[in-house]
Amino acid sequence: MRQDAIEQFEIKPAKGLTEGVTLSEEKTNVEVLFFCKEHKECRLLVYRDQKLLKKIKMFPRTEAGAPDLFGVRLCGEGIVDFLQGCEYVFEAEKQIFQDPYMKATRGRNRFGHKGKLRGKFEFSEFDWSGEHRKPIAFEDMILYQCHLRGFTKHNSSGVKAPGTFSGFCEKLRYLEKLGINTLGVIHTLLRPTFQLAVRDNIIYKNPADGVMKEISRKAGKNKGIRHALTIEQQRAFMDYTANHPVYCHWWAIFTILLGTGCRVGEATGLRWEDLDFEKRLISINHELVYYAIGAKRKSEAHISLPKTEAGIRVIPMMDIVYDAFQLLYEEQEENGFNTEVIDGMSGFVFCNRYGKTLKGGPINKAIKRVTNSYNNEEIINAKKENREPLILPDFSCHHLRHTFCTRLCENESNLKVIQTIMGHKNIETTMDIYAEATGTKLQETMEMLSIKLDVF
Repeated sequence: MRQDAIEQFEIKPAKGLTEGVTLSEEKTNVEVLFFCKEHKECRLLVYRDQKLLKKIKMFPRTEAGAPDLFGVRLCGEGIVDFLQGCEYVFEAEKQIFQDPYMKATRGRNRFGHKGKLRGKFEFSEFDWSGEHRKPIAFEDMILYQCHLRGFTKHNSSGVKAPGTFSGFCEKLRYLEKLGINTLGVIHTLLRPTFQLAVRDNIIYKNPADGVMKEISRKAGKNKGIRHALTIEQQRAFMDYTANHPVYCHWWAIFTILLGTGCRVGEATGLRWEDLDFEKRLISINHELVYYAIGAKRKSEAHISLPKTEAGIRVIPMMDIVYDAFQLLYEEQEENGFNTEVIDGMSGFVFCNRYGKTLKGGPINKAIKRVTNSYNNEEIINAKKENREPLILPDFSCHHLRHTFCTRLCENESNLKVIQTIMGHKNIETTMDIYAEATGTKLQETMEMLSIKLDVF
């Protein structure tokens, strides 16, 4: 039988309900499903090298309660090899539709030329080469999208190589103004795209390999460090929170964040079983993250591993942190413990007034409210007392982590110990914070040295 004869494979109604192209585990069956509302019939058009191979009738999934979902199942040995690289679209009442779930496309090879866009059957597993999804809540993200060719193709871009990766690199100085994290997001999108081109023998080498490392080195990725609260600001913030009749219930979480240096997801994900009160140790082995799910982008809580492998660690519990945990335990003994179950885990330390786990967003909002309230009162009191007000800056949960690290650096010279407690993957991050913290004490150190060295 001819190699391009699709008739060699059996055509059956689909069994599943997953839209797009789905390959069975045994790799002998391929299902294609398409949601085609208000159409009585639908066909799958399969192409190879721009040539139409066959129009395949698709069957409505009426028996599954989905009459607008059409599907077909292609069965037989060698179906994957046959379809690999083929193109496809859907046809309903002489109208052509693309698959919104297609993994790859063809037909738009010329810039600005609106060719016939078709989906491409792609079954090979993509090698992400160590790239992992960042455990960042959707509401905390700022996303940038960049069309590589369109970004510099127009003459107004002013680059020497418009519409190419080299042209994109010419614009890196502009992108640096957006921030190094933005470049990281763009790189995460570009590198897999170029890797596909390498795999398909379109290019020989991925031009995005090693780019972020070089950019980070030149731009000084670790230089834009958040500034920690000073000792006076930290004391003022915590004293005001502890003694305020409205905000005092936030004292425990603020104390734990400032006394452990945990990332906010690590702290809110703590369970009572992660705390060893006898040995006074805190086990950081997971974190609580929130992902936007579904069309309405509803945020759902999930359990994830810490940000890096170094994030899995044990933190000694200071006395004030021990007291904060004990206070929370006594409150929950009286009012009820957190009963929420997330990905099989339960017994979380922190809970809101509804009995649910805390999110980073409400904690940041609480910090904002406390700071504004304190600053307003401090300005008035300073005028009455004829002194300069001690104003608190705008800061977030992560500033509390940075503040803890700064206090640690001011009192500990062993960088490896600091790195371990903080869970920093890169020692350079620890060194930059250490340099900033110890830099502020240079004058104090020299004054102490002049007193001790009475030899002049």
